[in-house]
Amino acid sequence: MLSTFLVILYFGLFYSNGELSVTVPDLKNTEAPIYMAIYKDNEDFLNTKKMFTGAKAEPNGNKSAVLKVELPEGEYALAIFQDINGNGELDTNILGIPKEPYGFSKNYKPVFSAPKFRDCSIEVKQDTKVSIRLLD
Repeated sequence: MLSTFLVILYFGLFYSNGELSVTVPDLKNTEAPIYMAIYKDNEDFLNTKKMFTGAKAEPNGNKSAVLKVELPEGEYALAIFQDINGNGELDTNILGIPKEPYGFSKNYKPVFSAPKFRDCSIEVKQDTKVSIRLLD
């Protein structure tokens, strides 16, 4: 029993959690849900099947939404989108360009290609707050 407690205490000292709070302001559509994918490394970035975790928020008529999630402290990159048509997926055109509002941490704006992990990575510590504006 004591050994189990010591193991938990040991890992707690090195792997503390932080709360990530992401505000999505100035919503044009105040009803459609917002989805967030959280990635832990470059290899998996933007592969929704390999995201570290995710979150969903409903604006419920508000001009902004807040997504909150508990994460181990560390480096992450975030991708969000607003699901205007309610199918649970980010719809894209034939070239792969999103047809629904989307955004990335650091408010990265892609020009000719999707961003890389390093373009969007943020450090999550205790009570980390970021704001991500949606791109149309």
